[in-house]
Amino acid sequence: MIIKVAIIALSLALTAGCLDAGNENSTGETANPESGSSDSKPTVADNKETSEAGLCANEYYPINSETKRKYLVTGEIPGNYILSQKDVKPDSFSELRDFGSGLKVDVNWICTEDGLRTAEFTNTASFMKGNFKMETLESSGITLPKVWENGKEWESTYKIKANLSAGPASGAATGTVTITSKIASMNDRVKVGGKEYEAAKVDNVMRMDLSMNGRKIPSRDVKMTNWMSKEIGLVKQSANTQFGKSGIEYIGKE
Repeated sequence: MIIKVAIIALSLALTAGCLDAGNENSTGETANPESGSSDSKPTVADNKETSEAGLCANEYYPINSETKRKYLVTGEIPGNYILSQKDVKPDSFSELRDFGSGLKVDVNWICTEDGLRTAEFTNTASFMKGNFKMETLESSGITLPKVWENGKEWESTYKIKANLSAGPASGAATGTVTITSKIASMNDRVKVGGKEYEAAKVDNVMRMDLSMNGRKIPSRDVKMTNWMSKEIGLVKQSANTQFGKSGIEYIGKE
């Protein structure tokens, strides 16, 4: 049980769009990231979303606090959510994913010279006979690079603590999550929401190394592919885990 719940929680960190809708009783919780000293609002030009926010400017992940993007979630638990961005500063911003039915998830981002990083791996999940909570103790690396080019590789690492309460499986787990990413193509053609986009294809592998009560928790690598468009950001995601396939597709603006 702990591994399945953990994968639902951890999928968020691969990109801004990588949240498995999971359980409708879940709520995302995040700590405040490093904040900047001034507010800088993004601009929109030529009907394309652009990021004009200091270190947060990224051509494949545009920031616009006035735009809301709609996504379709496919897989074992299908659904949809609306993504909005807020609190844009030169070195940080935050995002809200509204899945409806009361489920809302806040995600904080930190902006650096090398790129963008989701600030933490924090998620709380409730299920039939227990609950699961994960918090980030330390993070490093980047989630999305500043410079995009074919073959580019990068990594992000999170030291985490997880608390599980589910009968005999109750206890605290600690360890690290490492995500390695590589740009496989810069000009893939992706058709979603009735439109076609040129996108960068990014292959990601997520590895969890967790221990509970002095014993290592068995885990498998989680593989995900994200397609990132200059105009939109994430336009498509495909994931394969031991629990099946899931995906996310951009379907337009609200």
